[in-house]
Amino acid sequence: MKKLITLLAALTLTLSLGLSLVACGGSKVVDDEKKITEAGVIKIGMECNYKPFNWTQNDDSNGAVPISNVSGKYAYGYDVMIAKEIAKDLGVNLEIVMLEWDALLASLDSGLIDGVIAGMSPTAERRLTNDFSDPYYSSNLVVLCKAGSTISTATNLTDLNKPDYKIAAQSGTFHYKALSEQLSGCTVTRVETFALMHSQLDSNLIDGYIAELPTALTYCHDSSDYAYVALVNNDTGFTVTDDDVAIAVAMRKKTNYLGKVNAALAKITAEQRAQMMETAIALQATGLDL
Repeated sequence: MKKLITLLAALTLTLSLGLSLVACGGSKVVDDEKKITEAGVIKIGMECNYKPFNWTQNDDSNGAVPISNVSGKYAYGYDVMIAKEIAKDLGVNLEIVMLEWDALLASLDSGLIDGVIAGMSPTAERRLTNDFSDPYYSSNLVVLCKAGSTISTATNLTDLNKPDYKIAAQSGTFHYKALSEQLSGCTVTRVETFALMHSQLDSNLIDGYIAELPTALTYCHDSSDYAYVALVNNDTGFTVTDDDVAIAVAMRKKTNYLGKVNAALAKITAEQRAQMMETAIALQATGLDL
């Protein structure tokens, strides 16, 4: 933990110094194009633990990609499918790097990875320090819960906004911001990882947690033990902006590679994206529970 704190502190200091230099001498374009082209590989960071967007598995079945920093493990899911299409269009190899959620953007800014494809939303706060591609997915926020539970009968935020309900969201995400600001009447809890949050639901430590619709569909597809409150953004559900619920590729600020990534994404049709998500939901059971 001390090593992690020290690393993050160093990265924070580096970023602060960089911002100071920008203020004094003007901003510089980050030459990711040269870096990626010369290496012949694009390094993409993700948690590899957020079904159906990304997960870890024991083999390369269905087109899974080796995780470069975890020996003998492979990553797959919707995010990996998108990353493979981008790499193919760019004419480079794809490398997947497994990282904790809170380390993704710091690792991107330090140059450890070239992009983040991890179910990440391009919120206004994140746009201050990073560039983002055009969205490659957008979804409703819902509440995943146990089937047959009292909370499963809710139909809107008012139904959920009760002190008897304990609802969680992952720290460092827009999900937590929306929960804490718009459902202050319930017992709000913040959990460090998505896997831990789901474990708490299974252990009845929480009544439900904020998830994107594909994630809820994934768990309900696998087991009749789960249900979800089918909220609709800006209607029965949370008030959100397009960026809040969009999912995009995060890259370094002032990168010169963003146009190429957007061009690659533009070639993936809406029909292909829908099919990819259906496939990810159907295959996610191959993923490990980390």
